Amino acid sequence: MERAPSSGDFLGPLLAETRDIREIFSRISAEARRILPHEYLLLGLLSRDGATIQPIALSGDVSGAGGEISLPGELKLAVERGAYLMRDVREDEERDRISGRICFDGNTEFETVEYDAQPLFRHLARRGVRSYLRVPVYLRGSVVGGLVFCSSEAEGYRIDDFVDAHRIASFVSLAVAHQPGNEE
Repeated sequence: MERAPSSGDFLGPLLAETRDIREIFSRISAEARRILPHEYLLLGLLSRDGATIQPIALSGDVSGAGGEISLPGELKLAVERGAYLMRDVREDEERDRISGRICFDGNTEFETVEYDAQPLFRHLARRGVRSYLRVPVYLRGSVVGGLVFCSSEAEGYRIDDFVDAHRIASFVSLAVAHQPGNEE
């Protein structure tokens, strides 16, 4: 896929249109796709204890994907470390575990990771998603969730893509800050 020049300026006017990010999330995904190609884009908010994620916006048809996601230990640690890239994502034969190779922002080494398959993970794997790029979303200086880019290519993202993903997440953070109930 051809990539557009690295610029997130197009998101500002789009985010000013509404106070509910879910109303414009498919358009955010379409615009972000010009910079960072993806089949699905997911915005999930962390619970206060960091043990679960509540998907609040997901581009594309993922009906039947389930609701709240319990973070298995391996992914909870990855989320706590911040941004990460997962490649070669696969569901095992029993369909109860997912494996892949993970690399954290600021690193170039990949390591193998395996975790329990939550309904959303299973759903995306069955839809052909083979790689993820996840970056944190901040609100008033604290991590409140993550923005996850999903690709059907086994090596759909490069380490250099963290820069663009962080830039897009910063615009999404602005929209999260303006969600009803998040204003100061």
